[in-house]
Amino acid sequence: MSGRDPAQGTRRWAAIVLAAGSSTRMGRPKTRLEWKGSELLTYQATSLRAAGATQVIVVVSVPDPPYVPDPAIAAPNSHPERGKSESLRIGVAALEAWEANDAGEDLARLEAVLICAVDQPREPSLLHELVAAHFENGHDITIPMHTSGRAGHPIVVSHALREELRTASEETQGLRGIVRRDPSRVSHWLTDDESVLLDFNTPEEYERARGRGPAT
Repeated sequence: MSGRDPAQGTRRWAAIVLAAGSSTRMGRPKTRLEWKGSELLTYQATSLRAAGATQVIVVVSVPDPPYVPDPAIAAPNSHPERGKSESLRIGVAALEAWEANDAGEDLARLEAVLICAVDQPREPSLLHELVAAHFENGHDITIPMHTSGRAGHPIVVSHALREELRTASEETQGLRGIVRRDPSRVSHWLTDDESVLLDFNTPEEYERARGRGPAT
């Protein structure tokens, strides 16, 4: 799959999947959970590419990294205990290395990065609509907002904020801190699709998610 979507013309975006967590509360690796006939991580990478992502970077644990399907790129994180900000920085570095080595002319046209956790699977159609909304609204950050008033995931960040992603830290609240730094650069994409609220940290939450009941 090329990642070229006629509906988005020449717009180019990439995705970073944060998948280096220890899954302590789940009791087994989230990456290998079953989701719609695939392992969860495989579903995520495939869904993102189907939505139009030019490239998918998956930040994985070390040792015993999960299987990462081609053409997604695995970016190892040796210190996941340092928090999600460490994984975010590693993901951005891997994306920039890919751009420099392999993207060629696409380097100048990679305009946004979608950031999600491995336990936030989304249908390609929803991801496509979210990214299209980001390109249309002119803001640096786009966050899905359920009609109930609850903000969801994933978050789309423009290339203009790449330096902030590269230097994110737990001390500055990582991605959350970037979002909160300047509300004027944030747009909320309104949807009635409850899946934007979906994530799961425990076996009970996972089973509830598989049943596709209302998010809690």
